[in-house]
Amino acid sequence: MVWTELNNRVRMSVLASIPHRVEFFGCFTDPASGGLLSTFPNIDYRGSVDYVRELPALYASSRVAVDVANALVQQSLPGKFYDCCAAGGFMLVEYKQDVVDRFGEPALQISYRTPDELAERIDYFLTHEKKRREIAAHLRERMHAEFTTAHWLAGFLGDLFPE
Repeated sequence: MVWTELNNRVRMSVLASIPHRVEFFGCFTDPASGGLLSTFPNIDYRGSVDYVRELPALYASSRVAVDVANALVQQSLPGKFYDCCAAGGFMLVEYKQDVVDRFGEPALQISYRTPDELAERIDYFLTHEKKRREIAAHLRERMHAEFTTAHWLAGFLGDLFPE
């Protein structure tokens, strides 16, 4: 419980530092904590949305989505990054070297290391619509070409039954 509380505080401090209105969807491990979001003046808690019927449209319609990684995610990215990109959305993420290794220059452009850098990226992409759309389109193509369930399953089965 202590770890969860500390992790949530770090994540919330990053979101609270964004100098724009933030619409927050979903919740942490404790659904009751959604009400605590009202203590942050820039965050509007919007509750949860259906993962299959509503979330893809939400990702696609958001100009900039932000992921503040759970401290357990030391490498790589959570599934929501892949889901967002596959839906045609655009997401800023915490810097992870293995993500840069996998996605190259676009990963550098959407990654941030500090709350200040996150704020700079948000401002940049809110004012550079064409660049944001180009990156989103590129990442969507990559998701559909390389990261489908069929790709995952083929790799998994290949690991289980090598030739």
